Amino acid sequence: MKHPKQYIPPERPYQKLLEVAINALKVARKRIRTLLGDGTGLEQPQYTAPDGSSQKVMLEVDKAAENECAQYFVHAFGEQDIRVLGEETLWRFEHLDLRNQRLEGYGKDTRLVEQPETRITAIIDMIDGSDLVERNLGNWCSAMIVFKPGDKPVILFSLIQNADDVIYGADEKGTFIMPAKVQKGERLYPLKGPDIRRTNARRGNIPKSMANTAQIAVCYYGQKYDHFVSVPTGIMEWATNTPAKKRLRFYDLAGNPMMARLANGENIHVVFEHIGQYPHDAAPGLYIAKKAGGHAVDFNGRQITNDDLGTYLMRPSGAKLRYIVASTEELASEMVTYLQRGRQYFECERGCDSGRIAQSLRLPLLCHLCGSEMRVKERRLSAAG
Repeated sequence: MKHPKQYIPPERPYQKLLEVAINALKVARKRIRTLLGDGTGLEQPQYTAPDGSSQKVMLEVDKAAENECAQYFVHAFGEQDIRVLGEETLWRFEHLDLRNQRLEGYGKDTRLVEQPETRITAIIDMIDGSDLVERNLGNWCSAMIVFKPGDKPVILFSLIQNADDVIYGADEKGTFIMPAKVQKGERLYPLKGPDIRRTNARRGNIPKSMANTAQIAVCYYGQKYDHFVSVPTGIMEWATNTPAKKRLRFYDLAGNPMMARLANGENIHVVFEHIGQYPHDAAPGLYIAKKAGGHAVDFNGRQITNDDLGTYLMRPSGAKLRYIVASTEELASEMVTYLQRGRQYFECERGCDSGRIAQSLRLPLLCHLCGSEMRVKERRLSAAG
């Protein structure tokens, strides 16, 4: 019996759900292109949260693309079997905790219900990098991560569609990439995996000629003021002292698009976030990068597991995650050492995330696992101070 042509082959885990997700991305991207092409997508209406506590100005294309994607999912599976939570909706419910709350309805009819979320949930951000879209700079993406909520959340798959329309994906079976003009029925190829770079030519089996010429690209989010002025000073110390300093390049474009490129060996070697990102800005990229062989750790050097990501996803409006993901364990370890320099340490008052680094611009800091306030633990001085 012949199967109809599909983007995702029948033997792939969660094939039907993944097929719908791919089509939802493509439909939303088509809508994005139309709205940007006629200029209406760059209009900036202002929205108010249901309780009147906050307002937000967003691009028209942000909201329209989220609606397009959500409608595609709901049309395929129905509201009783799937819940789509978009970045443009989540800001209105900043204390949402899927362990005991859920959202019902969409658009103006969205309401909070005091019941645990049990439906398969897709957290999406159809335009991750709206400021880049406004300026036509590229390096933005559409991202989603789909999981089963519960006491032990299970991630089903993650997808990132970069600005050039290439789709990077990962599920429990592994990784895959879909070119911009992929046709249904074509073979899926795995991601290439991280591009190996050593900071010392004598380590590993990398040829010395390669170590002397290949550049190490470090990416961090630095567009906004609070991120720009709070970049840990230890990164400067590392850049000054590392044997690889003549081969370093720094880019203040990070998050999901760059983690996808790291996962496919596209000359990105470190991506870090020092203040903390919401699930839609980090979980899709972290899941794919980890599946491809990247090394993901928190600022204490502790490995970020899929269980950690699942717990993080259960608080999609309030949890924030600091992370370092690198192409090698060596690079990840070096980043941990230097990004800690001169920082103040905090611990969860319940003891579940001891030693997490905080930024003074974002106090009080809340534990990403339980939501409790973090307390000052100690202060460690940099080597220079």
